[in-house]
Amino acid sequence: MLMVVFGAGASYDSSSSFPLIRYPDNPLNDFGRPPLANQLFEERPSFAAIRAQFPKCLEVVPYFQTISRTVNVERELGRLQADAKDDPEVPKQLAAIRYYLETMLARCEERWKSRIQGVTNYRTLLNQIRNWKLKKPDDEICLVTFNYDTLLEDALSSLGLNLSGLTDYVSTVYKVVKLHGSINWAHPVFGSVSNIGPRLRTNFAAANDLIERISELAIGPSYEMVNEHPVASGARALFPAIAIPVETKTSYECPKEHIDTMEKFLPNVTKLLIIGWRGTEDRFLNSLAKNVDANTEMMIVSSSVDGANHVAAQIRESGVMARHVLCSNHGFTNFVTAREADQFLRS
Repeated sequence: MLMVVFGAGASYDSSSSFPLIRYPDNPLNDFGRPPLANQLFEERPSFAAIRAQFPKCLEVVPYFQTISRTVNVERELGRLQADAKDDPEVPKQLAAIRYYLETMLARCEERWKSRIQGVTNYRTLLNQIRNWKLKKPDDEICLVTFNYDTLLEDALSSLGLNLSGLTDYVSTVYKVVKLHGSINWAHPVFGSVSNIGPRLRTNFAAANDLIERISELAIGPSYEMVNEHPVASGARALFPAIAIPVETKTSYECPKEHIDTMEKFLPNVTKLLIIGWRGTEDRFLNSLAKNVDANTEMMIVSSSVDGANHVAAQIRESGVMARHVLCSNHGFTNFVTAREADQFLRS
């Protein structure tokens, strides 16, 4: 059984037409590339324009910007989250950040998709997996992603899979588990929301009304799929189902059915492929350590030698005892174009 784990680095390096080796990281020349965690608040004009639509987050944005200093965005977001108990403004700021991230990433994804015109490393990798599966027809695949974007879902259409409902994510031999939520998922909002929506003309206005009253409202645990951004729309009160990206994450933002599917799959994993993930989610690492067999073969794909070695060390320290660990340090694009995926799958 094959499990593939995707992190932010996979979407950042998701196009062979714009590989990182040719276009080094440059906020002023980003081509609409999906951002890494430390780039979520950078000064791309498109990001700044969306932030301005959610005024409650503007007071804290300087904490997360990296133009004039080195900053760990996830650590700073964790510090802000820790202040929520004592400061009534912080829950509003955090809610505004969720709406900003959901809307900004949806717009960013639209631009990126327009530029790359359907050619993604996700699609190529899935084609390589499909080819490998021809020789192992009984094997199932579990695709675990920590990304909010829908590039993986789009690529699955090449296999004839259409994830139009939440049950579709885990109902085929290609199971998809989005542990940190998705830009096209939302939670219903309960409470005194009867005057939110109908009288308001825009989704942004509805979202800001929810943000201002977030402490009075209850966010429902159920999930539903949406196609508008920001998600608060019309007469419905909805809240983005995406996790705040903090350094120490204690819970998933994902339907329980999806998590249960992943946990059931883990003990059967024989090959574990990790692409662009930094190995920082303790809960997932603990699940790997408890369930993954010591004979499992593992491949780590990172953009640098240090990055690959760091992830390998994180995984070993968590107690994962894989039999054989390989490292590819030239990124997602090189991994699929040099057919390293083929070699790993067939080994």
